[in-house]
Amino acid sequence: MAPATSSIRINHRFPRGLKDEWEVTGVWFKEREGAQDELHVRVAHRKGQAVECPVCHRMCGTCDTRERTLWYLSIWQYDTIVHCALPRADCPKDGVHATRMP
Repeated sequence: MAPATSSIRINHRFPRGLKDEWEVTGVWFKEREGAQDELHVRVAHRKGQAVECPVCHRMCGTCDTRERTLWYLSIWQYDTIVHCALPRADCPKDGVHATRMP
C-alpha cells in the first residue's frame, strides 16, 4: 500500500542535480494491482528563468513547452515516473531547440 502523499516530503532538489530554474510542483502515488506501485513527480521550469541552448550552451529565453515523461530510478521500492513540461530554447544563434530533461 502506498503512503499518503501528504506524509512524503520530497527534497526540492529531487532528482539529484536539479538546477535552480527547476522545481518539484507535485508528488503522488499510483497503486498497481499485481505490480510495483508508482511514485509520480511533476517537475516544472520556473517562469522567467533562462534555459541552456543544447547546441551552443548559451542561456536563452523560452518559446513554448512540450510534455515529457521520464522513467527514473526506483525510489523507496516504487517505480518512479517524472513528468515535465519541457521548455524549448529560443536561441538567437541556433534557433528553437528542445532543452534537456532536468
